[in-house]
Amino acid sequence: MELNRKKELGNFFKKKRESVSPESFGINILSNRRASGLRREEVAELANIGVSWYTWLEQGRDIQVSYAILLSLLTTLNCTSVESKYVLELAGYSSTGIKRSLEESAMYSIQYILNSFSTAPTIVLDNQWNIVAWNKMASYVYDVNHNLQYNNLIELIFLDKNYQMLFLNWKDKAQELLAQFRLSFSKEIESEAHLHFVGSMKARSKFFVDCWNEHRVLGETPFNKTILHPVLNELSFEFSSLHYIDENKANLKMFINVPTNDGITEEKLKQINGL
Repeated sequence: MELNRKKELGNFFKKKRESVSPESFGINILSNRRASGLRREEVAELANIGVSWYTWLEQGRDIQVSYAILLSLLTTLNCTSVESKYVLELAGYSSTGIKRSLEESAMYSIQYILNSFSTAPTIVLDNQWNIVAWNKMASYVYDVNHNLQYNNLIELIFLDKNYQMLFLNWKDKAQELLAQFRLSFSKEIESEAHLHFVGSMKARSKFFVDCWNEHRVLGETPFNKTILHPVLNELSFEFSSLHYIDENKANLKMFINVPTNDGITEEKLKQINGL
């Protein structure tokens, strides 16, 4: 995303913030209030993101804006489907299915399924591997939340040191994930959003460039994996993926981590989940 795109994105959110009524969010207006709409800190709190990060977004700084955070902001500011399409395409993302995503409160049916997996950390990815939904256990095990600097699984494994520390050898894991991503990428190889994302990753990670140039591909087959959690120590999972197609034919995928059947990991997760 070029600098002019970031400036346009920042200007849009600034004007949108100033145009909405604080009263519609239950915010009491004091007589000495100078802001005509919402304040930056109010938008950040409502969207569950950092104030500094949101300020940088409005200022058009050179930061990476994830799909999940954009959705949160668009929902918070009650943006129309046209405004949402404009913002997502301006940021280099696909706007397919955006109207339904916003109208149905963060994909109610998918979130219901995720929440039923009480001891299985599960995330949902869109076709560019942005994390668009997750359950409580994924938040605890992988620290997935709205305040992440990166909300794309490829960005996390290649760029986020805290996420890399969860794996005994994160480079092996990164190579595997990228090989799976590449298989998905082949279906939409001419997509501007995909090309922009790959170009952005090449600019930020030499290791990504090395792995991308290997042209390795892998299917999403079940396998066992170990997570080195900072509090619970070693956790063992059986990993599998499921594809989910909604009414608007949006192709999503669920990454499900089921505790191995030795009972050790499941017991640890039950204790922290209060079960």
